[in-house]
Amino acid sequence: MALTYVNAFVNAAYGKDLLILAQENNEDWVFKCKDDGQTAAAASLGMLLLWDTDEGIAQIDKYMERRENHIVAGSFMALGLVNSGVTDEVDPVQAILIEKLESCKETELKIGALMGLSFTYAGSARADLLESINPIILDPDNST
Repeated sequence: MALTYVNAFVNAAYGKDLLILAQENNEDWVFKCKDDGQTAAAASLGMLLLWDTDEGIAQIDKYMERRENHIVAGSFMALGLVNSGVTDEVDPVQAILIEKLESCKETELKIGALMGLSFTYAGSARADLLESINPIILDPDNST
């Protein structure tokens, strides 16, 4: 997992690296990792493709519908990272992650979606997002 983090930070926003994006089928590294390592590897795509929303969404999309919850949660975080600080009229992160937040039942996926939203909208003071996430955060029965 340490190699994943170092790779992501050293190559942040560079758009290429020798560990994840350089492979023909970049799923190789994600599947070599286990559990939380898969989450970190999938999320690292967001750091590698930081602010390149077109390429980033295309690369991340293939992980969002996997069966492995660790990978899906990481892809939600990657989506938030790649769009961090980016303003877009279409606002794909809000559309995708709010829907995932409402439809996913697994705690791990909800945490991934919340973190993805946090990465993208940190400091934006958007009341519409607060309305969407407040019921989840303020629910005393919610372990997320």
